[in-house]
Amino acid sequence: MKFDNLDVEHLFNLELDPLEQHDILGNPEFQDTLTEMRRRYNELKEAVAKPPPYQGITF
Repeated sequence: MKFDNLDVEHLFNLELDPLEQHDILGNPEFQDTLTEMRRRYNELKEAVAKPPPYQGITF
């Protein structure tokens, strides 16, 4: 979970902790998962920020 406007991140294992009570962000065991999730998040954020290509006006 990431809040851009607050620059805060959280990482929870929802299978083992469905109530999100134990933040595992600093756990080295999950660093690869965190790195991949950050990469995917940045890709999606960039894709959403780009406007669709201009199609022109058709008559």
